[in-house]
Amino acid sequence: MRAPWFCLLLALFGGAANAAGPAKPAPWWSAFDDPVLVSLMQATPQRTPDAEQALVQDYIVARVGIVRMMLADGLARAAREEQALLMNAAADAPRDAALSAVGRRLEVIERTAATIEAERDKSLATLAARSGIEDAKLRGLLAPASGRRALPSVAAAPPQAAPASAAAGLAQQLADLGEEARRVDVTEQLVQTRRMELQAHQTRQRLGAENPIGTLQAYQQFVVDSDQLAMAAGRLALAWSVWLQGSGGLTVAAAATP
Repeated sequence: MRAPWFCLLLALFGGAANAAGPAKPAPWWSAFDDPVLVSLMQATPQRTPDAEQALVQDYIVARVGIVRMMLADGLARAAREEQALLMNAAADAPRDAALSAVGRRLEVIERTAATIEAERDKSLATLAARSGIEDAKLRGLLAPASGRRALPSVAAAPPQAAPASAAAGLAQQLADLGEEARRVDVTEQLVQTRRMELQAHQTRQRLGAENPIGTLQAYQQFVVDSDQLAMAAGRLALAWSVWLQGSGGLTVAAAATP
């Protein structure tokens, strides 16, 4: 089962038909079915193809940074809670060793969180400059909601073959897309396993058969692997953006594929 931010319905934005000819093909980036991305595109109506690709990629990187920061905050909170429980436990050699270990782990978590925060802020600044939307408004647009999704994605499997009319190099882009999709699938399976393990810990804790520290450690492992999934999903979205632009979008590519 896919994580919530991957469970999307594909909706492409088509142009209105008129008497002069068929409907205008949807822009390639509409395959992401992302209203925030639409807003960013509308804020920059005069854009070259290169600028369009850069805007999409900046947007993906910024969204990944926001999600990773949320995960890093949750990881740090769980580690601090584990540390507090150990500090309140009776002092003995195993407790002291565990307390020392969680202290070292928390230092690494906090350093990593600081790096992720700096990368997120840099990506937001780049996107703000690219889109012309002020920083505060942009952060509001990109703040993950509890609704449909947290990360950009395309609700379609990578095509089996490139369009016959494809430009040179598109086959390699399609191969890269397929590889990134496989990596996401593997990581999703791992995260699902971690989720099940966490739920088992939580059930045992409710029954009084599990120390809260064990549950916190299981949660931290779940968050660490979820961070790997966020990065993998970002790489997949970037690969989609390259292939979609090169192929002309899902509908164009599908029509051109023999």
